[in-house]
Amino acid sequence: MHIYYSRVTREMWITDQAGNVRARKTARPGQKMVNEAGQFLTEHGFSRTGNYLGLASGSPVRFASIVPSANYGQRGRGAVLASAVSRVLNEKFPSGRFVVKQRGDHVLVLGPRDHDSVRWLNAKGYRVEPQTNNELLVTGKVDG
Repeated sequence: MHIYYSRVTREMWITDQAGNVRARKTARPGQKMVNEAGQFLTEHGFSRTGNYLGLASGSPVRFASIVPSANYGQRGRGAVLASAVSRVLNEKFPSGRFVVKQRGDHVLVLGPRDHDSVRWLNAKGYRVEPQTNNELLVTGKVDG
């Protein structure tokens, strides 16, 4: 797996061993590009450990090798859960009043914490732990 950065188009892309493009993103140059690269890789199932952290050295970055996580080429558990929770909330509350954020293997839901949203997620089989005023932590689906 490799990540490339084009200085001309300011585009990052990830290729697999065969050279096929797996994902693509437009980036800003400099430190913002480095931060975006880390986020980009995490979103596409790569761990934040490995030699791609060398992206911080040298400008412009044209090429760096990366080390895939255990879920090679797949989105991580947290990203899949975030996508599912977002979809479930939009079924019942299409107004977009919730923001769903991935936190490792869990999902943080920001927005009005009312009984309707908690009941709806519970009814759909999700484990929900109320946090602060406007936050719910979704830790996964109920087994069984």
